[in-house]
Amino acid sequence: MLNNITISNLLQRGVMIVLFYLCFVSLCSFSSAQSPTKPLSKDDVVELLRGSVSSRRVAEIARQRGIDFQLTAETERELREAKATDKLLFTLRELAPTPAAQTATQPALAIADQLLAAGKVPEASAKYHAIVQADPNSVGAQVGLIRSYMMMQKLDEAQAAIDTALAQQPNSWLLLLTLGDLRYAQRKIPEAERAYLKAQTLKPDEAAPYLGLARVYRVYSLYRRAYDNLKRAHEVAPNEIAGSEEHTSQLQ
Repeated sequence: MLNNITISNLLQRGVMIVLFYLCFVSLCSFSSAQSPTKPLSKDDVVELLRGSVSSRRVAEIARQRGIDFQLTAETERELREAKATDKLLFTLRELAPTPAAQTATQPALAIADQLLAAGKVPEASAKYHAIVQADPNSVGAQVGLIRSYMMMQKLDEAQAAIDTALAQQPNSWLLLLTLGDLRYAQRKIPEAERAYLKAQTLKPDEAAPYLGLARVYRVYSLYRRAYDNLKRAHEVAPNEIAGSEEHTSQLQ
């Protein structure tokens, strides 16, 4: 009888020790979760969303911990599939770190622009291509690469480059403007018009889309519409085109 009581007491104590240990481990894990230092990765955010954590709560965690990824078009698509809300995506864009590639891109891009302005088109094109390889989201380098191809009459290469760029950033007004210029060079005037109109909608305070539309409407012999777009270009950016003889003569 005594032995049975002793064994029972030992078992109870053993169970209590195990329970205490489990509680201690859980408490440590909870403390660790409450004071994290590692920024959230894209996979972390997706896992939280798929684990039924609300977008609002994910945004709060992201503000506390930060994030270590850029919100590219592909990343945004994956997050939306995981039920991320627009508010969460907006928060993630604000928190996204400045990529090191983007910082390094600026001097190289300036050099490429200088080469292009100096008429050293092949050299500029090589520079732009290297920048795009290092930083695929650099719109300036993408546009420079496409325009350098156009200047060298490499329209197939320009087409491939614009397709890749727009797949990544379909709502870039500058890329759409460049698409309009490429379509115009290819004599695909209706497609050029559509591209210019999209660029103008996205960036109504820029003169370039209006100037592109003016060129299109002159091809169509729609001189009044060409005039209206030239006039609008002058209104939004008088300092940029005030010295243009073509613009001045057509406004008279």
